[in-house]
Amino acid sequence: MTDPRRIGSAASIANRARYWWAQALALGLIAIAPIEMISRRAENARASLFRDGLNDVDHDRIEHGYYERLVTPTTSPVVASPPPAARRDFDSGPLCDDAADLREYVLKPGFQFGFPQVSWRTNDRGMRDRDYPEQNPPRTLRIGLAGDSIAAGWAVNLEDSFEAVWERELDERLRNEHGSGVEVLNFAVPGHGPIARVVQIEKVASTFDLDLIVFESTPADLDWDARRLRVPLSRGIGFDHDILRDLFVLRGIEPGWEPDRYRAALKPLGPALLERSYRAIADFAHQRRAACAVVILPRVGRFDEQKNAPLMASLARSAGVDAVADLTSAFDDLDPDELAVGPGDYHPNELGHKVIAESLLAADDLDTALALALDRARRRDVAKAGEFVADEPPAQTTPRADEMNGAPGRLD
Repeated sequence: MTDPRRIGSAASIANRARYWWAQALALGLIAIAPIEMISRRAENARASLFRDGLNDVDHDRIEHGYYERLVTPTTSPVVASPPPAARRDFDSGPLCDDAADLREYVLKPGFQFGFPQVSWRTNDRGMRDRDYPEQNPPRTLRIGLAGDSIAAGWAVNLEDSFEAVWERELDERLRNEHGSGVEVLNFAVPGHGPIARVVQIEKVASTFDLDLIVFESTPADLDWDARRLRVPLSRGIGFDHDILRDLFVLRGIEPGWEPDRYRAALKPLGPALLERSYRAIADFAHQRRAACAVVILPRVGRFDEQKNAPLMASLARSAGVDAVADLTSAFDDLDPDELAVGPGDYHPNELGHKVIAESLLAADDLDTALALALDRARRRDVAKAGEFVADEPPAQTTPRADEMNGAPGRLD
């Protein structure tokens, strides 16, 4: 693993450039958000971009995340003002399209722009990834990645994201060991909470024949949906979704409330909402005879959040996923200043993404899901070749798939 102490001042300069890029991109997201989705805090946060050092506005932004601004109602318009060097790029077009469901917004398909340090492009399905045919190539394991800004590679180039590094390394490993290539399809959208990630998979990934779905999570997910859901719920959106319907009936949560009332009602339900998201993604995968894994990633500098990981892992296992990998200790012995895209920011830079990718490759807990996925991919290839394959019923989410099928598999 690269020693971050060797990076020196060059990394600090690059990190600062990427920090400004991340801020500008966040402002681009704000610029196209509906007026009622933009917080008054955004105006103060933009002013802070032109001052050095952390102040109260910076700490507030960091605590609530870049995207809190996108989901806080206001009655007055706020016009984004990116730094002058970036303004021309953002005037060229919006980054996102509105979504009339629990996602609120999605990445605009076929969009591309760049800065000196980082480029951003989406494919024709609004994924920050290359284009993929719906049909799987032969002898290829297909993995779908659901996630937030970290999984989307916020403020790093696509080829430097942990998803791309993991894909390259895993592809080489499985080709050498099993004769099977790997494609990782990235469905992550910055700012999406757990339930939005589920909806994104339901809406976008359903046309692909995936062998494994990896659901990226961070400790922030335990209360993220309490913040994210308050706006779509205040518009009457989402009450009929399977994740929410019976829980809302049980708790007396009804349409027609103000956003802050929804947030107060949802705040104590954070673990329940997260467990239901894990269960929904496991059900989606198992209904398609695919495997499902949850990976819990760290946020840079948030060492105190690791205490939440055991609860999250327990929720994921009870939801019936095939594997859970707790990687929240991946940054423990490294300097946060050398891993973050900017001062005090929790998003990893290229080195941080490399550390995450290496942790994924070394995670024995993922072997169960990868073994199940490899078996599925082989069966699909055999079936396409016209050979006989005994039909099997879809895996069930309860009990867990590894308990139902015997001892956990490994990639030996």
